[in-house]
Amino acid sequence: AFLDGQSAIVAVLAEKSVRAALRARDGSAREIELAPATRPLASFPPTFWASLAAGLVGLVVGVWVWMLRPGDAAARWLGLSGLGLFLAAVPASIYSTRELAIDGGFQSRLSVVNHVGGFILGLSLAIFFLGFPNRIGPRWLRFAMSGAFAAWLALDLAHVTTPVHFYTLDLAQMASVLIAWGAQAVVTRHDADKRPALLWLGVASVFGVAAAALGMIGPIALGAEPLMSQGYLFAFFAAFFGTVAVGVGRHHMFDL
Repeated sequence: AFLDGQSAIVAVLAEKSVRAALRARDGSAREIELAPATRPLASFPPTFWASLAAGLVGLVVGVWVWMLRPGDAAARWLGLSGLGLFLAAVPASIYSTRELAIDGGFQSRLSVVNHVGGFILGLSLAIFFLGFPNRIGPRWLRFAMSGAFAAWLALDLAHVTTPVHFYTLDLAQMASVLIAWGAQAVVTRHDADKRPALLWLGVASVFGVAAAALGMIGPIALGAEPLMSQGYLFAFFAAFFGTVAVGVGRHHMFDL
């Protein structure tokens, strides 16, 4: 119904002019005529640019590390997570900062790309920490995680479940990221060479996951209003990729 309403508004705005009836609190009414116009870039809110910048940072850093270490499985998963952030952030920057309405069909497609991107981001980060700095856990664990989360996503995209269902998937993936990182922290607790890089990434991961869980994903999953804009949420994940870029130079991550 919401998307149909958006399409109806877009159809009205496609006219050369729009007549609107305004009614004041005292009961008086008047009609005005509006002429739809294009939206200048200067009118786009900060959250639009924050989402767009976050997506680009994730994509550039992820692909950069992937290209430098194409044979490294952890680098490939990091590259995929950067792609996931890009796919999640860019569509959200469009539909979450619309001024009045965008076509319902277009918005639905943007939402699908956003959900697929969020799935790729969460899954890839979890598997990344299962392989960096040490490979931990059996191979079947990675397949099991991928299959379970993919089935979860498929139910969401098929609209078998309620829209809130996707946010429980996000929470599960964020929990997986923290568990995988915690397992690595235990494994490398006596490794003076690998532990600094892991802790360096851990700080950004904990902040990013905590911001996502407490600021937006958690409240929505519980039926409450989000405490943080989606655009600023993506900025926390972009900060993670920023720490990767710094870590390559500071801690020689991925042996670079």
